[in-house]
Amino acid sequence: MSRDKFIDILRFIQNSQACYKPDANITIDEQLFPTKARCRFTQYMLNKPDKFGIKFWLASDVRSKYLVNGFPYLGKDETRGSNIPLGEFVVTKLAEPYLGCGRNITLDNSFTSISLAKKLLAKKTTLVGTIRANRKELPKIAKAKKDKMTQFSTKLYRSENCTLTIYKSKPNTKVLLLNLAAINAWILYKETTQVNISRKDFIFQLAEELRSKYREEVENTSIPMTEIHATDTRKNCQVQQSCKRNRCKNHCAKCNRNVCGKCVSKTEFICKKCFP
Repeated sequence: MSRDKFIDILRFIQNSQACYKPDANITIDEQLFPTKARCRFTQYMLNKPDKFGIKFWLASDVRSKYLVNGFPYLGKDETRGSNIPLGEFVVTKLAEPYLGCGRNITLDNSFTSISLAKKLLAKKTTLVGTIRANRKELPKIAKAKKDKMTQFSTKLYRSENCTLTIYKSKPNTKVLLLNLAAINAWILYKETTQVNISRKDFIFQLAEELRSKYREEVENTSIPMTEIHATDTRKNCQVQQSCKRNRCKNHCAKCNRNVCGKCVSKTEFICKKCFP
């Protein structure tokens, strides 16, 4: 990830936090953004729809699904102490702007631990989440096999300020990939204008407005399109700057070489080698 892209991510997170105040419940999870870039922090996750990508840790408002915080995994973080588990470090960093206000944080079993729950409780923040059965801090009776339990049955254990619930049921998890910036804009639009619009319609409307704005900028800055010269027979592209010998009928208005649509300039039908 380049430095400019990382700065853009930080600006997006800062703008998201400045424009929205989350409710009492916040959820934290990870999401893999697919990419084919080769870098040392690219992840391979077999259980994700896209196997390769850059992993982000994200915090969202439970009610509106608005993104309130997040950061990418870029390898070992030097600010994390050697005795601090990764899950505790991630949750504490994401929840830091919203601690001490009586909020609740929902987690999955990759983050939840009793030590984390106690740290958050000391900062007036509660935690609700699933926990792995092999955690050392769990009592032996809680680690017993759940096969002996009847389906949909529940057992409760309490120690100090923590309550452990064991519930037998088949998990049913559904993972969705979302455009975070568009979703945040949709939530802000609905809450500021009180207009009830579906996410699909809003994203289509947003895309149309952005496309119209881009076309106006191109028309104001570009030179007039030249006439497209075409032949009767299809030949291999002779420019091959952005293609691999694509077949085409058109040729450059300056050098008269056959050129495909990938190897022409954006404003004139002139190949990229002749375009100034």
